[in-house]
Amino acid sequence: MSQRGIAGQACRVLQRRGPKTKYSDAELTEKIRAVIAESPFHGEGHRKVWARLRFQEVRASKARVLRLMREAQLLGRRARFPGRRMRTRERS
Repeated sequence: MSQRGIAGQACRVLQRRGPKTKYSDAELTEKIRAVIAESPFHGEGHRKVWARLRFQEVRASKARVLRLMREAQLLGRRARFPGRRMRTRERS
């Protein structure tokens, strides 16, 4: 047991956690909406939105940005058949 009265493994887990974020999920979702509204493109991916948030000094993980964009249905359209190549000529 540690000084706090927490078992060793639980204490190590608490020590490994990163810093808390300044923004709640609702606030971050509004910031994501603002970034998308400023964009000249129709749809944005989570990586580009995350990078633009970092440029505005809003610190959040890519995974969190992706989760919030999924929940708010803000992700751009995905490729219909990912991994398939377009044919440029007829096969003979």
